Amino acid sequence: MPLDISLVSPAELALLLGSFFVTFVVLGQRVRRRKSVYYGGGVLAVITALTAFFIIPDQRLGLGLLIAIGIIIWGGRLDESRRLSPWKQFAWQAAAVLAAVAFGWTITRVTNIFGPGVILLPWGSVLAAAWLLGIMNALNLLDGVDGAAGSVSVAAFATLALISLLPSTQDHATLLLSLNGLGVMLAFLIWNWSPARVYLGTVGSWFVGLYIGMVAIIGGGKIATTLLVLAIPLVDVILVIIQRLRDRRAPWQGDRERHVHFRLLKSGLSPRKISLLLGLMSLVSGLAGVLLQTKQKLLLFAFVALGMIVLVIGILYEKSTSRSE
Repeated sequence: MPLDISLVSPAELALLLGSFFVTFVVLGQRVRRRKSVYYGGGVLAVITALTAFFIIPDQRLGLGLLIAIGIIIWGGRLDESRRLSPWKQFAWQAAAVLAAVAFGWTITRVTNIFGPGVILLPWGSVLAAAWLLGIMNALNLLDGVDGAAGSVSVAAFATLALISLLPSTQDHATLLLSLNGLGVMLAFLIWNWSPARVYLGTVGSWFVGLYIGMVAIIGGGKIATTLLVLAIPLVDVILVIIQRLRDRRAPWQGDRERHVHFRLLKSGLSPRKISLLLGLMSLVSGLAGVLLQTKQKLLLFAFVALGMIVLVIGILYEKSTSRSE
Protein backbone atom coordinates (compact mmCIF):
# COMPACT_ATOMS: atom_id res chain seq x y z
CA MET A 1 0.00 0.00 0.00
CA PRO A 2 1.58 3.33 -1.05
CA LEU A 3 2.24 5.99 1.56
CA ASP A 4 0.67 9.43 1.43
CA ILE A 5 3.48 11.84 2.39
CA SER A 6 1.31 14.94 2.30
CA LEU A 7 1.65 15.15 6.09
CA VAL A 8 5.42 15.47 5.83
CA SER A 9 6.74 19.03 5.61
CA PRO A 10 9.96 20.82 6.64
CA ALA A 11 8.43 21.21 10.12
CA GLU A 12 8.24 17.44 10.64
CA LEU A 13 11.82 16.99 9.47
CA ALA A 14 12.90 19.84 11.77
CA LEU A 15 11.27 18.04 14.70
CA LEU A 16 13.16 14.84 13.89
CA LEU A 17 16.51 16.62 13.53
CA GLY A 18 15.88 18.86 16.53
CA SER A 19 15.08 15.93 18.84
CA PHE A 20 18.18 14.15 17.58
CA PHE A 21 20.50 17.14 17.95
CA VAL A 22 19.34 18.21 21.42
CA THR A 23 19.55 14.65 22.78
CA PHE A 24 22.95 13.99 21.21
CA VAL A 25 24.45 17.22 22.57
CA VAL A 26 23.03 16.86 26.09
CA LEU A 27 24.16 13.23 26.37
CA GLY A 28 27.58 14.16 25.02
CA GLN A 29 28.00 16.83 27.67
CA ARG A 30 27.02 14.40 30.43
CA VAL A 31 29.38 11.71 29.09
CA ARG A 32 32.38 14.06 29.02
CA ARG A 33 31.82 14.94 32.68
CA ARG A 34 31.90 11.31 33.81
CA LYS A 35 34.52 8.60 33.78
CA SER A 36 32.01 5.79 34.25
CA VAL A 37 29.03 4.79 32.09
CA TYR A 38 26.17 7.28 32.38
CA TYR A 39 22.50 6.38 32.86
CA GLY A 40 20.79 8.69 30.38
CA GLY A 41 17.19 7.58 30.76
CA GLY A 42 16.19 10.73 32.61
CA VAL A 43 17.52 12.93 29.80
CA LEU A 44 15.62 10.93 27.18
CA ALA A 45 12.43 11.04 29.23
CA VAL A 46 12.51 14.79 29.85
CA ILE A 47 13.35 15.78 26.27
CA THR A 48 10.78 13.45 24.74
CA ALA A 49 7.99 14.17 27.22
CA LEU A 50 8.30 17.97 27.10
CA THR A 51 8.20 17.95 23.32
CA ALA A 52 5.35 15.44 23.21
CA PHE A 53 3.28 17.55 25.62
CA PHE A 54 3.03 20.31 23.00
CA ILE A 55 2.30 17.81 20.22
CA ILE A 56 -0.55 15.88 21.83
CA PRO A 57 -3.80 17.63 20.83
CA ASP A 58 -5.60 16.73 24.07
CA GLN A 59 -4.11 18.60 27.06
CA ARG A 60 -5.52 15.99 29.45
CA LEU A 61 -3.57 13.26 27.69
CA GLY A 62 -0.49 15.47 27.70
CA LEU A 63 -0.77 16.03 31.43
CA GLY A 64 -1.20 12.29 31.97
CA LEU A 65 2.00 11.69 30.01
CA LEU A 66 3.95 14.18 32.15
CA ILE A 67 2.66 12.75 35.43
CA ALA A 68 3.42 9.18 34.35
CA ILE A 69 6.93 10.17 33.27
CA GLY A 70 7.48 11.95 36.59
CA ILE A 71 6.55 8.77 38.46
CA ILE A 72 8.87 6.73 36.25
CA ILE A 73 11.80 9.08 36.85
CA TRP A 74 11.21 8.99 40.61
CA GLY A 75 10.79 5.22 40.90
CA GLY A 76 13.43 4.44 38.28
CA ARG A 77 16.04 6.54 40.05
CA LEU A 78 15.31 4.67 43.27
CA ASP A 79 15.84 1.35 41.48
CA GLU A 80 19.09 2.52 39.85
CA SER A 81 20.50 3.56 43.23
CA ARG A 82 18.99 0.98 45.61
CA ARG A 83 17.99 -1.98 43.38
CA LEU A 84 14.35 -2.30 44.39
CA SER A 85 12.69 -5.68 44.75
CA PRO A 86 10.64 -6.93 41.76
CA TRP A 87 7.39 -6.19 43.60
CA LYS A 88 8.44 -2.61 44.38
CA GLN A 89 9.50 -2.11 40.76
CA PHE A 90 6.11 -3.35 39.62
CA ALA A 91 4.38 -1.01 42.08
CA TRP A 92 6.15 2.00 40.56
CA GLN A 93 5.35 0.80 37.04
CA ALA A 94 1.70 0.29 37.97
CA ALA A 95 1.52 3.75 39.53
CA ALA A 96 2.80 5.34 36.32
CA VAL A 97 0.42 3.33 34.14
CA LEU A 98 -2.60 3.98 36.36
CA ALA A 99 -1.85 7.72 36.27
CA ALA A 100 -1.76 7.60 32.47
CA VAL A 101 -5.01 5.63 32.26
CA ALA A 102 -6.71 7.98 34.75
CA PHE A 103 -5.95 10.89 32.42
CA GLY A 104 -7.49 9.23 29.38
CA TRP A 105 -4.88 6.89 27.93
CA THR A 106 -7.16 3.99 27.04
CA ILE A 107 -7.92 1.62 24.18
CA THR A 108 -11.53 2.14 23.17
CA ARG A 109 -11.61 0.02 20.03
CA VAL A 110 -9.65 -2.45 17.91
CA THR A 111 -9.96 -3.51 14.30
CA ASN A 112 -12.33 -6.40 13.72
CA ILE A 113 -10.20 -9.21 12.26
CA PHE A 114 -13.30 -11.24 11.34
CA GLY A 115 -14.98 -8.59 9.21
CA PRO A 116 -15.26 -4.88 8.41
CA GLY A 117 -15.39 -2.17 11.06
CA VAL A 118 -14.08 -2.04 14.61
CA ILE A 119 -14.85 -3.70 17.94
CA LEU A 120 -15.69 -1.37 20.83
CA LEU A 121 -14.03 -2.36 24.10
CA PRO A 122 -15.95 -1.93 27.36
CA TRP A 123 -12.80 -2.63 29.38
CA GLY A 124 -10.48 -0.36 27.42
CA SER A 125 -8.76 1.04 30.50
CA VAL A 126 -7.85 -2.41 31.78
CA LEU A 127 -6.54 -3.42 28.35
CA ALA A 128 -4.53 -0.19 28.08
CA ALA A 129 -2.97 -0.75 31.51
CA ALA A 130 -1.99 -4.32 30.60
CA TRP A 131 -0.66 -3.14 27.24
CA LEU A 132 1.53 -0.39 28.73
CA LEU A 133 2.85 -2.64 31.50
CA GLY A 134 3.69 -5.35 28.97
CA ILE A 135 5.64 -3.00 26.70
CA MET A 136 7.49 -1.42 29.64
CA ASN A 137 8.67 -4.79 30.93
CA ALA A 138 9.55 -6.12 27.48
CA LEU A 139 11.86 -3.15 26.82
CA ASN A 140 13.26 -3.33 30.34
CA LEU A 141 14.21 -6.99 29.98
CA LEU A 142 15.61 -6.44 26.47
CA ASP A 143 18.05 -3.86 27.82
CA GLY A 144 20.78 -6.38 28.61
CA VAL A 145 23.09 -5.99 25.61
CA ASP A 146 24.54 -2.71 24.34
CA GLY A 147 22.35 -1.30 21.58
CA ALA A 148 19.63 -3.97 21.67
CA ALA A 149 16.78 -1.99 23.25
CA GLY A 150 17.78 1.13 21.32
CA SER A 151 17.77 -0.68 17.96
CA VAL A 152 14.34 -2.23 18.55
CA SER A 153 12.97 1.12 19.76
CA VAL A 154 14.23 2.87 16.63
CA ALA A 155 12.49 0.23 14.51
CA ALA A 156 9.28 0.74 16.50
CA PHE A 157 9.20 4.52 16.09
CA ALA A 158 10.11 4.30 12.39
CA THR A 159 7.27 1.84 11.82
CA LEU A 160 4.74 3.95 13.73
CA ALA A 161 5.78 6.97 11.68
CA LEU A 162 5.28 5.04 8.44
CA ILE A 163 1.89 3.65 9.41
CA SER A 164 0.69 7.17 10.22
CA LEU A 165 1.29 8.03 6.55
CA LEU A 166 -0.96 5.31 5.16
CA PRO A 167 -3.94 6.74 3.21
CA SER A 168 -6.28 4.88 5.55
CA THR A 169 -4.60 6.39 8.61
CA GLN A 170 -3.23 9.90 7.93
CA ASP A 171 -2.59 10.57 11.62
CA HIS A 172 -0.54 13.73 12.15
CA ALA A 173 -0.26 13.37 15.93
CA THR A 174 1.16 9.85 15.63
CA LEU A 175 3.61 11.03 12.98
CA LEU A 176 4.93 13.85 15.17
CA LEU A 177 5.13 11.74 18.32
CA SER A 178 6.92 8.97 16.40
CA LEU A 179 9.45 11.35 14.83
CA ASN A 180 10.08 12.85 18.25
CA GLY A 181 10.85 9.42 19.71
CA LEU A 182 12.83 8.39 16.63
CA GLY A 183 15.15 11.40 16.83
CA VAL A 184 15.76 10.92 20.55
CA MET A 185 16.46 7.19 20.26
CA LEU A 186 18.75 7.56 17.24
CA ALA A 187 20.89 10.00 19.23
CA PHE A 188 20.86 7.68 22.24
CA LEU A 189 21.79 4.68 20.08
CA ILE A 190 25.01 6.40 18.97
CA TRP A 191 26.14 6.67 22.60
CA ASN A 192 24.72 3.24 23.52
CA TRP A 193 26.35 1.34 20.67
CA SER A 194 28.85 -1.23 21.88
CA PRO A 195 31.00 -0.40 23.77
CA ALA A 196 28.28 1.75 25.38
CA ARG A 197 29.03 5.03 27.12
CA VAL A 198 25.38 5.70 27.95
CA TYR A 199 22.82 3.22 29.30
CA LEU A 200 19.05 3.46 29.37
CA GLY A 201 18.93 2.43 33.00
CA THR A 202 15.64 1.68 34.72
CA VAL A 203 14.24 5.14 33.97
CA GLY A 204 15.04 4.87 30.28
CA SER A 205 13.75 1.36 29.66
CA TRP A 206 10.50 2.03 31.53
CA PHE A 207 10.01 5.36 29.81
CA VAL A 208 10.71 4.13 26.27
CA GLY A 209 8.33 1.21 26.72
CA LEU A 210 5.59 3.47 28.07
CA TYR A 211 6.07 6.02 25.29
CA ILE A 212 5.99 3.42 22.52
CA GLY A 213 2.81 2.00 24.02
CA MET A 214 1.23 5.46 24.19
CA VAL A 215 2.10 6.33 20.59
CA ALA A 216 0.51 3.06 19.51
CA ILE A 217 -2.68 3.95 21.38
CA ILE A 218 -3.18 7.55 20.31
CA GLY A 219 -5.08 8.30 17.12
CA GLY A 220 -7.23 5.18 17.04
CA GLY A 221 -4.72 2.53 18.04
CA LYS A 222 -1.99 0.71 16.16
CA ILE A 223 -1.74 -2.22 18.51
CA ALA A 224 -1.35 -5.04 15.97
CA THR A 225 1.51 -3.33 14.13
CA THR A 226 3.32 -2.50 17.36
CA LEU A 227 2.89 -6.13 18.45
CA LEU A 228 4.75 -7.14 15.30
CA VAL A 229 7.61 -4.68 15.80
CA LEU A 230 8.04 -5.76 19.42
CA ALA A 231 7.30 -9.43 18.76
CA ILE A 232 10.82 -10.54 19.71
CA PRO A 233 10.99 -8.95 23.19
CA LEU A 234 7.34 -9.72 23.94
CA VAL A 235 7.58 -13.38 22.95
CA ASP A 236 10.91 -13.59 24.74
CA VAL A 237 9.28 -12.46 27.99
CA ILE A 238 6.52 -15.07 27.61
CA LEU A 239 8.99 -17.87 26.86
CA VAL A 240 11.22 -16.96 29.80
CA ILE A 241 8.24 -16.88 32.17
CA ILE A 242 7.15 -20.34 30.96
CA GLN A 243 10.67 -21.70 31.44
CA ARG A 244 10.91 -20.27 34.95
CA LEU A 245 7.53 -21.71 35.93
CA ARG A 246 8.58 -25.06 34.49
CA ASP A 247 11.73 -24.97 36.63
CA ARG A 248 9.62 -23.92 39.64
CA ARG A 249 11.30 -20.53 39.87
CA ALA A 250 9.63 -17.19 40.45
CA PRO A 251 8.67 -15.71 37.02
CA TRP A 252 9.88 -12.26 38.07
CA GLN A 253 13.32 -13.51 39.16
CA GLY A 254 16.00 -12.06 36.92
CA ASP A 255 18.84 -13.94 35.24
CA ARG A 256 21.45 -13.50 32.52
CA GLU A 257 20.89 -16.77 30.71
CA ARG A 258 17.36 -17.30 29.42
CA HIS A 259 16.60 -14.15 27.43
CA VAL A 260 17.22 -14.38 23.71
CA HIS A 261 19.92 -11.67 23.63
CA PHE A 262 21.89 -13.48 26.34
CA ARG A 263 21.50 -16.76 24.47
CA LEU A 264 22.78 -15.12 21.29
CA LEU A 265 25.66 -13.60 23.24
CA LYS A 266 26.64 -17.01 24.61
CA SER A 267 26.36 -18.53 21.14
CA GLY A 268 29.26 -16.30 20.02
CA LEU A 269 27.59 -13.25 18.48
CA SER A 270 28.99 -9.86 19.47
CA PRO A 271 26.75 -7.18 21.05
CA ARG A 272 26.88 -5.17 17.80
CA LYS A 273 25.74 -8.11 15.70
CA ILE A 274 22.98 -8.93 18.19
CA SER A 275 21.73 -5.33 18.12
CA LEU A 276 21.79 -5.24 14.33
CA LEU A 277 20.00 -8.59 14.12
CA LEU A 278 17.26 -7.64 16.57
CA GLY A 279 16.85 -4.19 15.06
CA LEU A 280 16.62 -5.47 11.49
CA MET A 281 14.22 -8.26 12.42
CA SER A 282 11.99 -5.77 14.24
CA LEU A 283 12.11 -3.34 11.32
CA VAL A 284 11.24 -6.04 8.79
CA SER A 285 8.34 -7.17 10.98
CA GLY A 286 7.22 -3.57 11.30
CA LEU A 287 7.34 -2.97 7.54
CA ALA A 288 5.29 -6.11 7.06
CA GLY A 289 2.82 -4.73 9.58
CA VAL A 290 2.48 -1.55 7.54
CA LEU A 291 1.58 -3.55 4.44
CA LEU A 292 -0.59 -6.31 5.92
CA GLN A 293 -4.16 -6.38 7.16
CA THR A 294 -4.85 -6.93 10.87
CA LYS A 295 -5.60 -10.66 10.58
CA GLN A 296 -2.42 -11.18 8.57
CA LYS A 297 -0.44 -9.23 11.18
CA LEU A 298 -1.61 -11.55 13.93
CA LEU A 299 -0.69 -14.59 11.84
CA LEU A 300 2.76 -13.12 11.25
CA PHE A 301 3.10 -12.48 14.99
CA ALA A 302 2.33 -16.16 15.60
CA PHE A 303 4.95 -17.09 12.98
CA VAL A 304 7.57 -14.90 14.69
CA ALA A 305 6.67 -16.52 18.03
CA LEU A 306 7.18 -19.96 16.49
CA GLY A 307 10.52 -18.83 15.06
CA MET A 308 11.61 -17.62 18.49
CA ILE A 309 10.73 -20.99 20.01
CA VAL A 310 12.72 -22.82 17.32
CA LEU A 311 15.67 -20.47 17.87
CA VAL A 312 15.72 -21.09 21.62
CA ILE A 313 15.42 -24.86 21.14
CA GLY A 314 18.23 -24.79 18.57
CA ILE A 315 20.57 -22.86 20.85
CA LEU A 316 19.79 -25.18 23.77
CA TYR A 317 20.38 -28.25 21.59
CA GLU A 318 23.69 -26.91 20.30
CA LYS A 319 24.75 -26.09 23.85
CA SER A 320 23.85 -29.56 25.15
CA THR A 321 25.63 -31.22 22.21
CA SER A 322 28.82 -29.23 22.80
CA ARG A 323 28.75 -30.22 26.50
CA SER A 324 28.34 -33.92 25.71
CA GLU A 325 31.33 -33.79 23.40
